[in-house]
Amino acid sequence: MGEKGFTIVELLVVLGVVSIISAITFTTLKKGGETLALDRSAHQVAQDMRRTGQMALRGEPFICPTGSMVGYGIYFNRQTPSCYLIYAECDDKSFYDGIDCRGGGGGPDRQVERIDLEQGVRIQGLWPPGFAGEALFIPPQLTVQINGNDDPGARLRVTLSLTSDSTITKTITITQKGTVEIQ
Repeated sequence: MGEKGFTIVELLVVLGVVSIISAITFTTLKKGGETLALDRSAHQVAQDMRRTGQMALRGEPFICPTGSMVGYGIYFNRQTPSCYLIYAECDDKSFYDGIDCRGGGGGPDRQVERIDLEQGVRIQGLWPPGFAGEALFIPPQLTVQINGNDDPGARLRVTLSLTSDSTITKTITITQKGTVEIQ
């Protein structure tokens, strides 16, 4: 009769296999959690674009320090890649010139809401190229200006990515007609 039990070598092999499987599983779960954060952030940006247009369409009141409010806009800046703003356009210049996410600036336009992206997600790019991008919604027929442009073909594309892997992206596009889509 042979002895019953496991040898040290057999136990070490089993522990090694379990360790490898655990490492693969945890890595996959972490990447899956980051991808979900990117998806949630992309949907939040799209929802905020639509909500900003609805605020303008409803004529939500906002008291501007210099004259009357023109409309509501949503503003993205590559220099502050972890947040974006919903703002009140107070000077009819068709671009945001108020305080940014870092606290810089200080023109007449006013921040209505600051939205921080989820941890691990950042604004990677804007199109048309530049350091900032915005969509301004002007009531009553809801005219949409993209970066101050009235061109019917104008679009704003905001590309979000994971901070850990910039090849994993989501792009949110808003057209001059106010249509929003996520790719």
